[in-house]
Amino acid sequence: MKKILNNYFKLEENGTTISKEIMGGLITFLAMSYIIFVNPQILSSTDADFASLFTATALTAGISTLIMGLLGNKPFGIASSMSLNSFFAITICQIYGFSFNEALSISFISAILYLVLTITGFRELIIKSLPTFLKKAIGTGIGLFIALVGFINAGLIVKNDSTLISLGNLANPSVWIALFGLLLIIVLTALKVKGSIIITLLGTLLFGIILTLCNLETGIVFNGIFSIPAKPNFTGFIDGFKTLSLDKSLEIFISLFAILFLLIFNAAGNISATEDTLNLKDKKALKKVLIADSLCVFVSTGLGTSPASSFGETMTGIESGARTGLANLITALGFFLALFLSPLISIVTSEMTAAILIMVGVTMMGQTIDIDWKNPVEAIPAFFTIWLMPLTYSITNGIAFGVISYVILKAITFRKKDDNSFFKDLNPMLLILAIIFIIYFFIS
Repeated sequence: MKKILNNYFKLEENGTTISKEIMGGLITFLAMSYIIFVNPQILSSTDADFASLFTATALTAGISTLIMGLLGNKPFGIASSMSLNSFFAITICQIYGFSFNEALSISFISAILYLVLTITGFRELIIKSLPTFLKKAIGTGIGLFIALVGFINAGLIVKNDSTLISLGNLANPSVWIALFGLLLIIVLTALKVKGSIIITLLGTLLFGIILTLCNLETGIVFNGIFSIPAKPNFTGFIDGFKTLSLDKSLEIFISLFAILFLLIFNAAGNISATEDTLNLKDKKALKKVLIADSLCVFVSTGLGTSPASSFGETMTGIESGARTGLANLITALGFFLALFLSPLISIVTSEMTAAILIMVGVTMMGQTIDIDWKNPVEAIPAFFTIWLMPLTYSITNGIAFGVISYVILKAITFRKKDDNSFFKDLNPMLLILAIIFIIYFFIS
């Protein structure tokens, strides 16, 4: 079995082991598992059924992550995107007035277009057009974004009507779990203890049980360990086509544009952030990842939930050593088991994984060393990219402001030389992207 796994996933070639992949896959699942509870909550604000959405969310994450693992052989966890589910429920369904099934039919069209853009190499061109310093800034920005999620999950950062955000209530026992985990992972990391992430998870879980703050009693005693999943909405997108009206052609176009936009740049951000770590500069490896990613939108649509995309929380598994698709098998297994063991899964609260997300932010900050902070043409776009991801709660927004500011700065600082031209100095794709980003901001 070891030889089979090594040959298929190329473990030695990628400098990893079975144990590292299992650990990385488990960490990724625990960091992503909140989606199976949060996604149905967001989407059930439409006319969709919560129970069906729960099943669809878990199945989408499991199947999509499995596709990425087997076809792309990279440890990207895939699930219903947190930016897209909000756009799906609020903009498409509530503001534009489409039913949930009609929104699914729009998602199906976007899946076709997304696959076409992948096969034709357009997405690959986008990723390759980004300058190295901007890719480093994207990686750092994603790290800060993940860390912000960790601080929020920990209760250390809370909403404040006067200052937007402020420090949470440190006297709250729920915050103690996150603080305990944060202290534990800081100490273990400083001492360079192997397996610090899983030790932190187990430690915070035990600490939570001791404090009787986790959902142990309500999750297992009253609901039992096992749960029976509801039937997903398999024919939703087909039914949606029957009622989709061309009278709303403009709304359909804007919805398609926005979905494609968010899908492309969510994935581009995660790929750029791990380009060196996962050897994604290799053209064949990148192509497989992009195709696997695009196929997952068909999975989410067919199961009756919002479009699936690669998760930033995947970085937790990658930082803990995951390098191949073998890790995805473990992550996918977690989501499949969650269909039947949701009361048990609910024991692991967001406070228990918060410290890991924060530490990912710490480790990804190291990429800033490769940015020339003395050069304004690099420093300003890098700054916008890094900070606007967490501040706007969007990876795409960070990339957008980085690209737009870089194109503007290159234009105003360009000095024509005999052997050079503006378009040789600046990749034309970046100019196209800047225009597309500006259009997106005005119509979305």
